[in-house]
Amino acid sequence: TPKYRYKMMRKEKLKIICRVAIQEACKRHNIEIEIIKVMDEHVHMIADVPRTISDAKALQIIKGLSSYILFRLCPALRKRYPDGHFWTEGYFCDGVGNSNFARNNFKLLRTPRFLPAGKKLRTK
Repeated sequence: TPKYRYKMMRKEKLKIICRVAIQEACKRHNIEIEIIKVMDEHVHMIADVPRTISDAKALQIIKGLSSYILFRLCPALRKRYPDGHFWTEGYFCDGVGNSNFARNNFKLLRTPRFLPAGKKLRTK
């Protein structure tokens, strides 16, 4: 969630830039995004994180690097966030294997409109 819950991603352009920033942050650290949905005031994402990276570290990487990229691509964001903190400190993280939350929402999020550009559904 962006800091102070500003609805910063109402415009499609900023949603795309945010998605690209998150994808680039994940790509640099071998975190594979299965599904990503950028909403007006927060982001939903299902990702495959390497076992060598803890949940907290993965979120630190994603939020920190995506914030850095966002401020580089959109300098005007500094007017709203002068301290350079785009994301809030909190997050929700759960493993798919034991998660009712993930299981219940995974079917909805696997629809093509939630998948990253160029990503195809994996069938097992």
